[in-house]
Amino acid sequence: MSFPRPEYFSPEPEFDWLQLRKDLDTSPIETPQEKLYRKFNENPLVPIVSAGSGLRYCISHK
Repeated sequence: MSFPRPEYFSPEPEFDWLQLRKDLDTSPIETPQEKLYRKFNENPLVPIVSAGSGLRYCISHK
């Protein structure tokens, strides 16, 4: 038994939101160094604690 598809269902997906996102995206492209600098300034404890944890792990598994 086949049911009719609703009118709002289209067989091909529409990706209008992708074009809208491209149109609204006015942010400049940042380099990896700029992103690292920005992320470090937003939350400086995360990289410091991560580096300390990694160092402690390396020292304890010699």
